[in-house]
Amino acid sequence: MTTQHTPGPWSVDSMRILAAAPRGNSLKYPVAYMNIDTEGLAAHESAANARLIAAAPVLLAALKKVYSTVTYPAHSDGSVVRLTQRDLNEVSAAITAAEKGAMP
Repeated sequence: MTTQHTPGPWSVDSMRILAAAPRGNSLKYPVAYMNIDTEGLAAHESAANARLIAAAPVLLAALKKVYSTVTYPAHSDGSVVRLTQRDLNEVSAAITAAEKGAMP
């Protein structure tokens, strides 16, 4: 699978979703803007939405890893493929990134 979106990690600055510029320099550029003036949304809800969007690349990577592990052919004895603690840590970090904005 090839990635067609802007590579992560992304971060939130005010209500902009930022990605690191290519070639490893320290610049960041916007990949999305959040509408601050949303009808019916509280500021904390808009901020949570921004964190969730910014965590999308990390969440996608963790989900792909879990999928590839779970869909790996089962053992001939019928036992199931188990996720490693490292896999679970990556999933947990992705969830934290989505909920709190702390990128792994």
